[in-house]
Amino acid sequence: MIREAHAALLPQAGLDAGVDRQRLNLSTFGLSQPPMTFNVFSIGPTVSYAVDLFGGNRRRVEEARALADYQRYQLGAAYLAVTGNTVIDALTIGSIATEIATVREIIADDERTLNS
Repeated sequence: MIREAHAALLPQAGLDAGVDRQRLNLSTFGLSQPPMTFNVFSIGPTVSYAVDLFGGNRRRVEEARALADYQRYQLGAAYLAVTGNTVIDALTIGSIATEIATVREIIADDERTLNS
């Protein structure tokens, strides 16, 4: 995305081709011949460059960079949220496992008390 925006600062090159039909009236030159119709074929390279007088293209490059930074920060925040939730879930599972073990010990102690 940044490269696309940056490309606007560079010259653009291409290849252009065209066909045109033209009519030549020789009577305008004082000749008494009928009008001639003919085809004109053209082909050639094209080069264009947009002069960035007011910095619009540069602002688009800056905008693309800022958007890329924003998306990178969003990805980092999502990663931190997922890893944080995973740690919280692991601690919760450990806590519940400890509670279950404690309840089993209490039940075992109560059964020993009843049997003695």
